[in-house]
Amino acid sequence: MLYRFLVVDDEYYVRQRVKLCIPWEKFGFACAGEAEDVEQALAFLQHERVDLIILDISMPGRNGLELVRTLCRQELHAHFIILSGFASFEYARQAMAFGVTHYLLKPIDVAELRETVAGIREALDNRRRSAVTEQTLLRARTAADRSMREKFFQSVLSGHTSGEDGNRLRQYGVCPEEMYQLLVLAVRPAALSSFGFEQRSSLRLAAHNIASETAAGLGCVCACTDGQGRSVLILPWRGESPQDMIGLISGALQASAGPPCIAAYSKPFGGTPSQLAGAYGGAMRFFTFRVIYGEKADMTRAGHLTKRTQDILQKKQNALNLALLQGDSQQFAPLLSDWFGMVRREQLALSALEIQLSALLSIAMTYSAECSGGAPGEDAVYSASVLLNAGYDLAQIEEHLLRLFLSLADESKNENSSLIEKAVAQATDLMRSEYACPDMGLRYLASRLVISPAYLSRNFTRICGMTLMQYLTRLRMERAKELLASPDMTVAQAAELVGYQDAFYFSKRFKSYFGISPSRMQES
Repeated sequence: MLYRFLVVDDEYYVRQRVKLCIPWEKFGFACAGEAEDVEQALAFLQHERVDLIILDISMPGRNGLELVRTLCRQELHAHFIILSGFASFEYARQAMAFGVTHYLLKPIDVAELRETVAGIREALDNRRRSAVTEQTLLRARTAADRSMREKFFQSVLSGHTSGEDGNRLRQYGVCPEEMYQLLVLAVRPAALSSFGFEQRSSLRLAAHNIASETAAGLGCVCACTDGQGRSVLILPWRGESPQDMIGLISGALQASAGPPCIAAYSKPFGGTPSQLAGAYGGAMRFFTFRVIYGEKADMTRAGHLTKRTQDILQKKQNALNLALLQGDSQQFAPLLSDWFGMVRREQLALSALEIQLSALLSIAMTYSAECSGGAPGEDAVYSASVLLNAGYDLAQIEEHLLRLFLSLADESKNENSSLIEKAVAQATDLMRSEYACPDMGLRYLASRLVISPAYLSRNFTRICGMTLMQYLTRLRMERAKELLASPDMTVAQAAELVGYQDAFYFSKRFKSYFGISPSRMQES
Protein backbone atom coordinates (compact mmCIF):
# COMPACT_ATOMS: atom_id res chain seq x y z
CA MET A 1 0.00 0.00 0.00
CA LEU A 2 1.39 3.38 -1.05
CA TYR A 3 2.03 6.12 1.48
CA ARG A 4 0.22 9.44 0.84
CA PHE A 5 1.69 12.94 0.67
CA LEU A 6 0.26 16.48 0.60
CA VAL A 7 1.95 19.49 -1.05
CA VAL A 8 1.34 22.91 0.55
CA ASP A 9 2.73 25.93 -1.32
CA ASP A 10 1.20 29.20 -2.49
CA GLU A 11 2.95 28.92 -5.89
CA TYR A 12 1.15 26.65 -8.40
CA TYR A 13 4.29 25.85 -10.41
CA VAL A 14 6.19 24.85 -7.28
CA ARG A 15 3.40 22.42 -6.35
CA GLN A 16 3.51 20.89 -9.84
CA ARG A 17 7.32 20.71 -9.73
CA VAL A 18 7.19 18.77 -6.46
CA LYS A 19 4.58 16.35 -7.83
CA LEU A 20 6.49 15.67 -11.06
CA CYS A 21 10.20 15.96 -10.31
CA ILE A 22 10.64 12.41 -8.98
CA PRO A 23 8.82 9.09 -9.69
CA TRP A 24 6.88 9.07 -6.40
CA GLU A 25 5.36 5.59 -6.84
CA LYS A 26 8.83 4.04 -7.09
CA PHE A 27 9.52 5.57 -3.68
CA GLY A 28 6.28 4.13 -2.34
CA PHE A 29 4.20 7.34 -2.34
CA ALA A 30 1.08 8.69 -4.04
CA CYS A 31 -0.08 12.30 -4.06
CA ALA A 32 -3.16 12.71 -1.85
CA GLY A 33 -3.73 16.36 -2.77
CA GLU A 34 -2.40 19.91 -2.74
CA ALA A 35 -3.17 23.18 -0.94
CA GLU A 36 -2.14 26.78 -1.59
CA ASP A 37 -2.24 27.95 2.04
CA VAL A 38 -2.47 26.77 5.64
CA GLU A 39 -6.27 27.04 5.83
CA GLN A 40 -6.77 24.84 2.77
CA ALA A 41 -4.32 22.32 4.18
CA LEU A 42 -6.11 22.14 7.54
CA ALA A 43 -9.49 21.75 5.83
CA PHE A 44 -8.09 18.93 3.67
CA LEU A 45 -6.54 17.14 6.66
CA GLN A 46 -9.85 17.10 8.54
CA HIS A 47 -11.05 14.42 6.13
CA GLU A 48 -7.90 12.85 4.70
CA ARG A 49 -4.98 10.99 6.22
CA VAL A 50 -1.45 11.60 4.94
CA ASP A 51 1.97 10.29 5.90
CA LEU A 52 4.11 13.14 4.51
CA ILE A 53 3.52 16.89 4.18
CA ILE A 54 5.80 18.95 1.90
CA LEU A 55 5.24 22.63 2.70
CA ASP A 56 6.62 26.08 2.06
CA ILE A 57 7.58 28.25 5.02
CA SER A 58 6.66 31.63 3.53
CA MET A 59 3.04 31.83 2.40
CA PRO A 60 0.41 34.59 2.56
CA GLY A 61 -1.39 34.60 5.90
CA ARG A 62 -0.25 31.90 8.30
CA ASN A 63 3.16 30.47 7.46
CA GLY A 64 4.28 26.87 7.21
CA LEU A 65 5.65 26.73 10.75
CA GLU A 66 2.21 27.60 12.10
CA LEU A 67 0.79 24.64 10.18
CA VAL A 68 3.45 22.37 11.70
CA ARG A 69 2.71 23.73 15.17
CA THR A 70 -1.05 23.17 14.78
CA LEU A 71 -0.68 19.63 13.46
CA CYS A 72 1.79 18.67 16.18
CA ARG A 73 -0.70 19.84 18.80
CA GLN A 74 -3.33 17.66 17.11
CA GLU A 75 -0.87 14.75 17.35
CA LEU A 76 -0.89 14.13 13.62
CA HIS A 77 1.80 11.50 13.12
CA ALA A 78 3.15 12.70 9.74
CA HIS A 79 6.61 13.49 8.45
CA PHE A 80 7.39 16.99 7.17
CA ILE A 81 9.71 18.36 4.47
CA ILE A 82 10.01 22.12 4.71
CA LEU A 83 10.83 24.12 1.59
CA SER A 84 12.24 27.64 1.82
CA GLY A 85 13.93 30.17 -0.38
CA PHE A 86 15.92 31.42 2.61
CA ALA A 87 18.75 29.65 4.37
CA SER A 88 17.51 30.98 7.68
CA PHE A 89 18.88 29.34 10.80
CA GLU A 90 15.96 30.70 12.79
CA TYR A 91 13.44 28.94 10.55
CA ALA A 92 15.42 25.72 10.83
CA ARG A 93 15.67 26.07 14.63
CA GLN A 94 11.91 26.56 15.00
CA ALA A 95 11.19 23.62 12.69
CA MET A 96 13.52 21.36 14.68
CA ALA A 97 11.67 22.35 17.88
CA PHE A 98 8.63 20.50 16.47
CA GLY A 99 10.61 17.46 15.40
CA VAL A 100 11.03 18.47 11.75
CA THR A 101 14.41 17.27 10.50
CA HIS A 102 14.03 17.76 6.72
CA TYR A 103 14.66 21.33 5.57
CA LEU A 104 15.31 21.86 1.82
CA LEU A 105 16.15 25.06 -0.01
CA LYS A 106 14.48 26.28 -3.18
CA PRO A 107 14.98 25.74 -6.03
CA ILE A 108 14.47 22.05 -5.33
CA ASP A 109 17.54 19.87 -5.69
CA VAL A 110 16.07 16.66 -7.15
CA ALA A 111 18.89 14.43 -5.86
CA GLU A 112 18.50 15.85 -2.36
CA LEU A 113 14.71 15.36 -2.50
CA ARG A 114 15.15 11.76 -3.64
CA GLU A 115 17.52 11.04 -0.75
CA THR A 116 15.18 12.71 1.76
CA VAL A 117 12.09 10.86 0.52
CA ALA A 118 13.96 7.53 0.56
CA GLY A 119 14.91 8.13 4.20
CA ILE A 120 11.33 9.02 5.12
CA ARG A 121 10.08 5.89 3.33
CA GLU A 122 12.45 3.77 5.40
CA ALA A 123 11.26 5.44 8.62
CA LEU A 124 7.61 4.90 7.67
CA ASP A 125 8.29 1.25 6.81
CA ASN A 126 9.94 0.74 10.19
CA ARG A 127 7.03 2.41 11.95
CA ARG A 128 4.53 0.25 10.06
CA ARG A 129 6.45 -2.92 10.90
CA SER A 130 6.63 -1.89 14.56
CA ALA A 131 2.88 -1.18 14.59
CA VAL A 132 2.14 -4.59 13.05
CA THR A 133 4.42 -6.29 15.57
CA GLU A 134 2.78 -4.45 18.46
CA GLN A 135 -0.69 -5.34 17.22
CA THR A 136 0.34 -8.97 16.78
CA LEU A 137 1.79 -9.09 20.29
CA LEU A 138 -1.29 -7.39 21.72
CA ARG A 139 -3.60 -9.86 19.98
CA ALA A 140 -1.44 -12.75 21.18
CA ARG A 141 -1.48 -11.46 24.76
CA THR A 142 -5.22 -10.88 24.62
CA ALA A 143 -5.80 -14.35 23.21
CA ALA A 144 -3.49 -15.90 25.83
CA ASP A 145 -5.26 -14.04 28.64
CA ARG A 146 -8.65 -15.10 27.31
CA SER A 147 -7.51 -18.71 26.93
CA MET A 148 -6.05 -18.75 30.45
CA ARG A 149 -9.28 -17.28 31.82
CA GLU A 150 -11.40 -19.80 29.94
CA LYS A 151 -9.30 -22.74 31.15
CA PHE A 152 -9.44 -21.47 34.73
CA PHE A 153 -13.23 -21.18 34.75
CA GLN A 154 -13.63 -24.51 32.97
CA SER A 155 -11.48 -26.10 35.66
CA VAL A 156 -13.54 -24.50 38.45
CA LEU A 157 -16.84 -25.42 36.79
CA SER A 158 -15.74 -29.05 36.55
CA GLY A 159 -14.92 -29.09 40.27
CA HIS A 160 -11.12 -29.19 39.89
CA THR A 161 -10.10 -26.45 42.29
CA SER A 162 -7.08 -25.54 44.39
CA GLY A 163 -6.51 -23.33 47.41
CA GLU A 164 -5.60 -20.29 45.30
CA ASP A 165 -8.70 -20.42 43.11
CA GLY A 166 -10.70 -18.23 45.50
CA ASN A 167 -8.20 -15.40 45.06
CA ARG A 168 -8.21 -15.82 41.29
CA LEU A 169 -12.01 -15.74 41.25
CA ARG A 170 -11.88 -12.44 43.13
CA GLN A 171 -9.43 -11.08 40.55
CA TYR A 172 -11.97 -11.92 37.87
CA GLY A 173 -14.74 -10.14 39.79
CA VAL A 174 -16.39 -13.07 41.59
CA CYS A 175 -16.28 -12.43 45.35
CA PRO A 176 -17.22 -14.92 48.11
CA GLU A 177 -19.25 -12.33 50.04
CA GLU A 178 -21.52 -11.60 47.07
CA MET A 179 -24.42 -13.65 45.65
CA TYR A 180 -24.63 -14.65 42.01
CA GLN A 181 -26.75 -16.55 39.53
CA LEU A 182 -25.40 -18.65 36.70
CA LEU A 183 -26.95 -19.05 33.25
CA VAL A 184 -26.08 -21.81 30.78
CA LEU A 185 -26.97 -21.14 27.16
CA ALA A 186 -26.40 -23.00 23.90
CA VAL A 187 -27.69 -23.07 20.34
CA ARG A 188 -30.57 -25.50 19.93
CA PRO A 189 -29.23 -28.80 18.56
CA ALA A 190 -31.93 -28.81 15.86
CA ALA A 191 -30.62 -25.46 14.58
CA LEU A 192 -27.16 -27.01 14.04
CA SER A 193 -28.11 -30.36 12.54
CA SER A 194 -27.91 -29.24 8.90
CA PHE A 195 -24.49 -27.56 9.23
CA GLY A 196 -20.94 -28.85 9.08
CA PHE A 197 -18.46 -28.73 11.94
CA GLU A 198 -16.94 -25.33 11.07
CA GLN A 199 -20.34 -23.71 10.49
CA ARG A 200 -21.60 -25.05 13.82
CA SER A 201 -18.56 -23.58 15.56
CA SER A 202 -19.23 -20.20 13.92
CA LEU A 203 -22.89 -20.23 14.99
CA ARG A 204 -21.95 -21.11 18.56
CA LEU A 205 -19.38 -18.31 18.64
CA ALA A 206 -21.91 -15.81 17.27
CA ALA A 207 -24.47 -16.81 19.89
CA HIS A 208 -21.86 -16.59 22.66
CA ASN A 209 -20.76 -13.11 21.58
CA ILE A 210 -24.32 -11.77 21.40
CA ALA A 211 -25.24 -13.34 24.75
CA SER A 212 -22.07 -11.96 26.38
CA GLU A 213 -22.68 -8.44 25.10
CA THR A 214 -26.30 -8.51 26.29
CA ALA A 215 -25.35 -9.95 29.67
CA ALA A 216 -22.69 -7.23 30.09
CA GLY A 217 -25.55 -4.72 30.18
CA LEU A 218 -27.06 -6.73 33.03
CA GLY A 219 -23.87 -6.49 35.09
CA CYS A 220 -22.40 -9.85 34.03
CA VAL A 221 -19.08 -10.41 35.83
CA CYS A 222 -17.98 -13.37 33.71
CA ALA A 223 -18.87 -14.80 30.32
CA CYS A 224 -17.00 -17.94 29.28
CA THR A 225 -17.59 -21.30 27.62
CA ASP A 226 -17.61 -24.68 29.32
CA GLY A 227 -15.56 -26.52 26.70
CA GLN A 228 -18.65 -28.08 25.09
CA GLY A 229 -19.81 -25.05 23.10
CA ARG A 230 -22.15 -23.81 25.83
CA SER A 231 -22.00 -20.25 27.17
CA VAL A 232 -21.74 -19.77 30.92
CA LEU A 233 -22.77 -16.36 32.25
CA ILE A 234 -22.25 -15.34 35.88
CA LEU A 235 -24.43 -12.41 36.95
CA PRO A 236 -24.90 -10.68 40.29
CA TRP A 237 -28.08 -11.86 41.98
CA ARG A 238 -30.43 -8.99 42.79
CA GLY A 239 -33.67 -10.91 43.15
CA GLU A 240 -34.66 -10.63 39.48
CA SER A 241 -36.33 -13.51 37.68
CA PRO A 242 -33.66 -15.43 35.76
CA GLN A 243 -36.28 -16.24 33.15
CA ASP A 244 -36.59 -12.49 32.46
CA MET A 245 -32.82 -12.30 31.86
CA ILE A 246 -33.06 -15.28 29.52
CA GLY A 247 -35.86 -13.46 27.71
CA LEU A 248 -33.65 -10.40 27.19
CA ILE A 249 -30.80 -12.51 25.82
CA SER A 250 -33.15 -14.46 23.54
CA GLY A 251 -34.58 -11.17 22.29
CA ALA A 252 -31.10 -9.88 21.49
CA LEU A 253 -30.33 -13.08 19.59
CA GLN A 254 -33.52 -12.76 17.55
CA ALA A 255 -32.89 -9.06 16.85
CA SER A 256 -29.40 -9.91 15.58
CA ALA A 257 -30.67 -12.80 13.46
CA GLY A 258 -28.70 -15.09 15.74
CA PRO A 259 -29.43 -18.82 16.06
CA PRO A 260 -32.21 -19.92 18.46
CA CYS A 261 -30.92 -21.05 21.84
CA ILE A 262 -31.90 -23.00 24.93
CA ALA A 263 -31.01 -21.60 28.35
CA ALA A 264 -31.26 -22.68 31.98
CA TYR A 265 -30.15 -21.23 35.29
CA SER A 266 -28.89 -22.11 38.76
CA LYS A 267 -30.13 -21.21 42.18
CA PRO A 268 -28.42 -18.17 43.78
CA PHE A 269 -24.96 -19.01 45.14
CA GLY A 270 -21.98 -17.44 46.87
CA GLY A 271 -18.82 -16.64 44.91
CA THR A 272 -16.58 -19.49 46.09
CA PRO A 273 -15.09 -22.13 43.80
CA SER A 274 -17.10 -25.00 45.31
CA GLN A 275 -20.38 -23.07 45.20
CA LEU A 276 -19.70 -22.02 41.60
CA ALA A 277 -19.06 -25.64 40.60
CA GLY A 278 -22.25 -26.72 42.39
CA ALA A 279 -24.27 -23.97 40.70
CA TYR A 280 -22.96 -25.03 37.29
CA GLY A 281 -23.86 -28.66 37.99
CA GLY A 282 -27.41 -27.65 38.97
CA ALA A 283 -27.79 -25.38 35.94
CA MET A 284 -26.53 -28.16 33.66
CA ARG A 285 -29.10 -30.64 35.01
CA PHE A 286 -31.81 -28.06 34.34
CA PHE A 287 -30.31 -27.34 30.91
CA THR A 288 -30.26 -31.03 29.97
CA PHE A 289 -33.87 -31.36 31.16
CA ARG A 290 -34.90 -28.49 28.86
CA VAL A 291 -32.94 -29.85 25.91
CA ILE A 292 -34.77 -33.18 26.28
CA TYR A 293 -38.28 -31.97 27.10
CA GLY A 294 -38.37 -28.48 25.57
CA GLU A 295 -37.03 -24.99 26.28
CA LYS A 296 -39.94 -24.07 28.59
CA ALA A 297 -39.85 -27.29 30.63
CA ASP A 298 -39.85 -26.76 34.40
CA MET A 299 -37.63 -29.23 36.23
CA THR A 300 -39.44 -28.55 39.53
CA ARG A 301 -42.44 -30.32 37.99
CA ALA A 302 -40.50 -33.36 36.81
CA GLY A 303 -42.42 -36.61 37.32
CA HIS A 304 -41.20 -39.35 39.62
CA LEU A 305 -41.36 -42.94 38.42
CA THR A 306 -44.57 -44.35 39.89
CA LYS A 307 -45.21 -48.09 40.01
CA ARG A 308 -47.96 -47.73 37.39
CA THR A 309 -45.64 -45.90 34.97
CA GLN A 310 -42.84 -48.39 35.63
CA ASP A 311 -45.13 -51.33 34.91
CA ILE A 312 -46.33 -49.80 31.61
CA LEU A 313 -42.77 -49.04 30.49
CA GLN A 314 -41.65 -52.53 31.47
CA LYS A 315 -44.42 -54.11 29.34
CA LYS A 316 -43.32 -52.04 26.35
CA GLN A 317 -39.68 -53.08 26.93
CA ASN A 318 -40.68 -56.76 27.12
CA ALA A 319 -42.67 -56.44 23.89
CA LEU A 320 -39.71 -54.72 22.21
CA ASN A 321 -37.35 -57.47 23.36
CA LEU A 322 -39.72 -60.13 21.97
CA ALA A 323 -40.03 -58.29 18.65
CA LEU A 324 -36.24 -58.11 18.40
CA LEU A 325 -35.83 -61.82 19.14
CA GLN A 326 -38.51 -62.71 16.56
CA GLY A 327 -37.10 -60.32 13.97
CA ASP A 328 -40.42 -58.44 13.79
CA SER A 329 -38.94 -55.05 12.98
CA GLN A 330 -42.34 -53.63 12.02
CA GLN A 331 -43.14 -53.45 15.75
CA PHE A 332 -40.09 -51.37 16.70
CA ALA A 333 -41.43 -47.95 15.69
CA PRO A 334 -44.92 -48.22 17.33
CA LEU A 335 -43.53 -49.77 20.52
CA LEU A 336 -40.83 -47.13 20.88
CA SER A 337 -43.37 -44.39 20.06
CA ASP A 338 -45.63 -45.62 22.88
CA TRP A 339 -42.66 -45.90 25.27
CA PHE A 340 -41.39 -42.39 24.57
CA GLY A 341 -44.93 -41.02 24.54
CA MET A 342 -45.35 -42.21 28.14
CA VAL A 343 -41.99 -40.63 29.10
CA ARG A 344 -42.98 -37.36 27.42
CA ARG A 345 -46.35 -37.20 29.19
CA GLU A 346 -44.86 -37.98 32.58
CA GLN A 347 -41.76 -35.76 32.02
CA LEU A 348 -39.68 -38.17 34.05
CA ALA A 349 -36.85 -36.78 36.14
CA LEU A 350 -33.42 -37.27 34.54
CA SER A 351 -32.37 -39.95 37.03
CA ALA A 352 -35.53 -42.00 36.35
CA LEU A 353 -35.21 -41.49 32.60
CA GLU A 354 -31.59 -42.67 32.68
CA ILE A 355 -32.61 -45.89 34.47
CA GLN A 356 -35.34 -46.62 31.91
CA LEU A 357 -33.12 -45.84 28.93
CA SER A 358 -30.42 -48.10 30.38
CA ALA A 359 -32.97 -50.92 30.42
CA LEU A 360 -33.74 -50.36 26.73
CA LEU A 361 -30.05 -50.24 25.81
CA SER A 362 -29.41 -53.37 27.85
CA ILE A 363 -31.88 -55.24 25.63
CA ALA A 364 -29.90 -54.16 22.57
CA MET A 365 -26.47 -55.00 24.04
CA THR A 366 -27.59 -58.42 25.28
CA TYR A 367 -29.06 -59.27 21.88
CA SER A 368 -25.91 -58.06 20.10
CA ALA A 369 -23.67 -60.13 22.39
CA GLU A 370 -25.80 -63.27 21.90
CA CYS A 371 -25.73 -62.87 18.13
CA SER A 372 -21.95 -62.48 18.06
CA GLY A 373 -21.40 -65.31 20.53
CA GLY A 374 -19.66 -63.00 22.98
CA ALA A 375 -20.53 -61.42 26.28
CA PRO A 376 -22.05 -57.99 26.82
CA GLY A 377 -19.28 -55.41 26.57
CA GLU A 378 -17.31 -57.05 23.76
CA ASP A 379 -19.31 -55.10 21.17
CA ALA A 380 -20.17 -51.40 21.18
CA VAL A 381 -21.11 -50.14 24.64
CA TYR A 382 -24.20 -47.94 24.67
CA SER A 383 -24.57 -45.52 27.58
CA ALA A 384 -27.83 -43.87 28.65
CA SER A 385 -25.84 -41.11 30.39
CA VAL A 386 -23.91 -40.29 27.21
CA LEU A 387 -27.14 -40.30 25.21
CA LEU A 388 -28.87 -37.92 27.64
CA ASN A 389 -25.94 -35.52 27.68
CA ALA A 390 -25.28 -35.54 23.93
CA GLY A 391 -27.63 -32.60 23.28
CA TYR A 392 -30.50 -34.65 21.83
CA ASP A 393 -34.15 -33.90 22.50
CA LEU A 394 -36.55 -36.74 23.26
CA ALA A 395 -37.56 -37.17 19.61
CA GLN A 396 -33.90 -37.51 18.58
CA ILE A 397 -33.23 -40.03 21.36
CA GLU A 398 -36.22 -42.01 20.10
CA GLU A 399 -34.80 -41.86 16.57
CA HIS A 400 -31.43 -43.16 17.81
CA LEU A 401 -33.08 -46.06 19.63
CA LEU A 402 -35.17 -46.95 16.57
CA ARG A 403 -32.06 -46.88 14.40
CA LEU A 404 -30.25 -49.12 16.87
CA PHE A 405 -32.96 -51.77 16.94
CA LEU A 406 -33.39 -51.68 13.17
CA SER A 407 -29.63 -52.09 12.71
CA LEU A 408 -29.57 -55.05 15.09
CA ALA A 409 -32.38 -56.69 13.14
CA ASP A 410 -30.47 -55.86 9.93
CA GLU A 411 -33.48 -53.96 8.63
CA SER A 412 -32.52 -52.18 5.39
CA LYS A 413 -35.77 -51.47 3.58
CA ASN A 414 -36.01 -48.33 1.50
CA GLU A 415 -38.41 -46.59 3.86
CA ASN A 416 -35.60 -46.39 6.43
CA SER A 417 -32.88 -45.23 4.04
CA SER A 418 -32.98 -41.73 5.53
CA LEU A 419 -32.00 -43.16 8.94
CA ILE A 420 -29.11 -45.05 7.37
CA GLU A 421 -27.86 -42.03 5.42
CA LYS A 422 -28.16 -39.79 8.47
CA ALA A 423 -26.11 -42.25 10.54
CA VAL A 424 -23.35 -42.32 7.91
CA ALA A 425 -23.37 -38.51 7.65
CA GLN A 426 -23.08 -38.23 11.43
CA ALA A 427 -20.22 -40.73 11.43
CA THR A 428 -18.24 -38.74 8.83
CA ASP A 429 -18.96 -35.52 10.73
CA LEU A 430 -17.68 -37.02 13.99
CA MET A 431 -14.53 -38.27 12.30
CA ARG A 432 -13.85 -34.83 10.77
CA SER A 433 -14.21 -33.11 14.12
CA GLU A 434 -12.62 -35.76 16.39
CA TYR A 435 -10.01 -37.49 14.20
CA ALA A 436 -7.37 -36.65 16.85
CA CYS A 437 -9.11 -38.87 19.41
CA PRO A 438 -6.95 -42.02 19.83
CA ASP A 439 -10.09 -44.14 20.41
CA MET A 440 -11.72 -43.04 17.15
CA GLY A 441 -12.84 -46.07 15.19
CA LEU A 442 -15.83 -48.27 14.45
CA ARG A 443 -16.66 -49.19 18.03
CA TYR A 444 -16.27 -45.59 19.24
CA LEU A 445 -18.58 -44.30 16.51
CA ALA A 446 -21.17 -47.04 17.00
CA SER A 447 -21.30 -46.25 20.72
CA ARG A 448 -21.64 -42.52 20.09
CA LEU A 449 -24.29 -42.93 17.40
CA VAL A 450 -26.13 -45.79 19.16
CA ILE A 451 -26.06 -48.18 16.22
CA SER A 452 -24.82 -51.69 15.48
CA PRO A 453 -21.10 -51.60 14.52
CA ALA A 454 -21.54 -54.18 11.76
CA TYR A 455 -24.54 -52.33 10.35
CA LEU A 456 -22.70 -48.99 10.41
CA SER A 457 -19.59 -50.50 8.83
CA ARG A 458 -21.49 -52.22 6.01
CA ASN A 459 -23.61 -49.19 5.13
CA PHE A 460 -20.71 -46.76 5.42
CA THR A 461 -18.81 -48.73 2.79
CA ARG A 462 -21.90 -48.96 0.57
CA ILE A 463 -22.66 -45.22 0.72
CA CYS A 464 -19.13 -43.74 0.80
CA GLY A 465 -17.38 -46.22 -1.48
CA MET A 466 -14.64 -46.90 1.08
CA THR A 467 -14.43 -48.48 4.49
CA LEU A 468 -14.84 -46.40 7.60
CA MET A 469 -11.20 -46.92 8.58
CA GLN A 470 -10.02 -45.94 5.09
CA TYR A 471 -11.98 -42.70 5.42
CA LEU A 472 -10.50 -42.03 8.89
CA THR A 473 -6.96 -42.82 7.68
CA ARG A 474 -7.36 -40.41 4.76
CA LEU A 475 -8.51 -37.65 7.11
CA ARG A 476 -5.60 -38.23 9.47
CA MET A 477 -2.95 -38.50 6.75
CA GLU A 478 -4.04 -35.36 4.90
CA ARG A 479 -4.10 -33.41 8.15
CA ALA A 480 -0.67 -34.79 9.11
CA LYS A 481 0.69 -33.64 5.74
CA GLU A 482 -0.58 -30.11 6.47
CA LEU A 483 1.01 -30.13 9.93
CA LEU A 484 4.37 -31.35 8.63
CA ALA A 485 4.54 -28.40 6.24
CA SER A 486 5.67 -26.42 9.29
CA PRO A 487 9.43 -26.80 9.87
CA ASP A 488 8.87 -26.55 13.64
CA MET A 489 6.56 -29.58 13.71
CA THR A 490 8.14 -32.89 14.72
CA VAL A 491 6.91 -36.24 13.45
CA ALA A 492 5.96 -37.29 17.00
CA GLN A 493 3.93 -34.11 17.49
CA ALA A 494 2.13 -34.55 14.18
CA ALA A 495 1.36 -38.17 15.05
CA GLU A 496 -0.20 -37.20 18.37
CA LEU A 497 -2.21 -34.36 16.83
CA VAL A 498 -3.89 -36.71 14.35
CA GLY A 499 -4.66 -39.48 16.83
CA TYR A 500 -1.61 -41.79 16.78
CA GLN A 501 0.09 -42.44 20.09
CA ASP A 502 2.91 -44.46 18.52
CA ALA A 503 5.08 -42.28 16.23
CA PHE A 504 6.73 -45.36 14.65
CA TYR A 505 3.35 -46.85 13.67
CA PHE A 506 2.24 -43.45 12.38
CA SER A 507 5.36 -43.23 10.19
CA LYS A 508 4.63 -46.66 8.69
CA ARG A 509 1.02 -45.69 7.91
CA PHE A 510 2.14 -42.34 6.48
CA LYS A 511 4.69 -43.98 4.16
CA SER A 512 2.14 -46.58 3.10
CA TYR A 513 -0.33 -43.81 2.23
CA PHE A 514 1.97 -41.27 0.52
CA GLY A 515 4.85 -43.51 -0.58
CA ILE A 516 7.33 -41.37 1.36
CA SER A 517 8.21 -41.16 5.06
CA PRO A 518 7.00 -38.14 7.04
CA SER A 519 10.58 -37.01 7.73
CA ARG A 520 11.51 -37.18 4.04
CA MET A 521 8.38 -35.27 3.07
CA GLN A 522 9.20 -32.58 5.62
CA GLU A 523 12.73 -32.27 4.24
CA SER A 524 11.44 -31.87 0.69
